[in-house]
Amino acid sequence: MAGASMTPTNDRFPEPVADPEMRLDIRIAEGAEAERLRLEQAQVLMEVTQWLARRRSETGSTNRAA
Repeated sequence: MAGASMTPTNDRFPEPVADPEMRLDIRIAEGAEAERLRLEQAQVLMEVTQWLARRRSETGSTNRAA
């Protein structure tokens, strides 16, 4: 799909042109910092899950075999 442009599926989550890159940072946190990080990660995971559900609903597609 080289040279393809982004076609937004909505304003916040455009359809990616290529496979996303992933970077992981591993940190050890305790106390208040750990609690803040836990809440932030939970929020991000919820947003990603909701986005995936909306994408499936919009296209009517699933990953199940026919």
